[in-house]
Amino acid sequence: SDQIINHFKIDLSNQSSASLEVLLAPDAAAVATGFELVTQLNPVSVPAGEARRVDFFVRFPKERLSSGQASLRMKIEARSPSEAAPPFSQEEELRLVGPFY
Repeated sequence: SDQIINHFKIDLSNQSSASLEVLLAPDAAAVATGFELVTQLNPVSVPAGEARRVDFFVRFPKERLSSGQASLRMKIEARSPSEAAPPFSQEEELRLVGPFY
């Protein structure tokens, strides 16, 4: 079972006055079919008023490709450990690429 790996970067900016923990969460159904998020830290701490660039990878079986492409829904959740800021959640669709078979 050949695996494909795609590299992504995400820029996180915390404009609140509270430190945030940002969690990257791939769609559970996709994870069940072999998609995997690979990153050094998850969640990522973003101090108040600061920004972080996070590199992450998505690994998946080549069988998930259709005409050399696939997609993955990813939820980005930000929470303040001190609850000083309201939680925030956003969904993004990642376009994945690989060999055209």
